[in-house]
Amino acid sequence: MGGRKRRRKIIKRLPKRIPSVFTCPNCDSKSVTVEIDR
Repeated sequence: MGGRKRRRKIIKRLPKRIPSVFTCPNCDSKSVTVEIDR
């Protein structure tokens, strides 16, 4: 009953994170947008 060594090799593919903190090109201040609906 071998073949159980591949148990810990489960890697979840993470979706590409949208950067939620970016600098505004107009006023050069840090803007934080959290608009993720799943």
